[in-house]
Amino acid sequence: MNQIVVTPNNTTSKYPLILPIVGIIAFVSLYILASLQYPGGSQADPQSKGFSWMNNYFCNLLNQTAINGQTNQGQTFALASLVVLAISLALFWWSFPNYLPLSQIQTKIIRITGVSSMVMACLLFTNINHDVITNTASLFGLIAILTSMWALYQNKQMAIFVFGLFNLLLVLLNNWFYYDPSLIKYLPLVQKISFASVLIWMIWINLNWFFAKQNEKP
Repeated sequence: MNQIVVTPNNTTSKYPLILPIVGIIAFVSLYILASLQYPGGSQADPQSKGFSWMNNYFCNLLNQTAINGQTNQGQTFALASLVVLAISLALFWWSFPNYLPLSQIQTKIIRITGVSSMVMACLLFTNINHDVITNTASLFGLIAILTSMWALYQNKQMAIFVFGLFNLLLVLLNNWFYYDPSLIKYLPLVQKISFASVLIWMIWINLNWFFAKQNEKP
């Protein structure tokens, strides 16, 4: 049976590609504000002052009480940053199939798993088990990334595809550090580097398509 391919509509606007980029910039800004308001405490030193980019996890900013026992004044900014990021990346995953010729199966997988990963991420500030949420969101996100990378490879977007492979290596590195007691102290920093790299990858994809749409002949 021939695979049904959905061809992108040439009339698809380029401007929705900007929304996830604006959202990512807003997320970074809110994240920094949250980190500046965090009173202190980390896995390395529960009594340390302020937010440590080396030793604190992003999830520490989401808690009402900091590790050192003080009220976390940065929680509001952290929650806002998480919601903004989730909406932005959900838009990214939903719009991804609009700009590449994909099969209907690829389109459904990318949209369902990509959006689901963001919905799960928003549950991080609830009382549901943190590891369950993180692992489920990561699984959905990984499926979306792998399917997207296969689509990029099929459409000869090789530079972006190779950078995606680099990000997958960072994901493996995160798991190695997580399960190795001697390396877990470095995990907060590795997670930040990995997450920043994935966001750069997404921005690259959107800018690449934005300028491609801009250069299209009417």
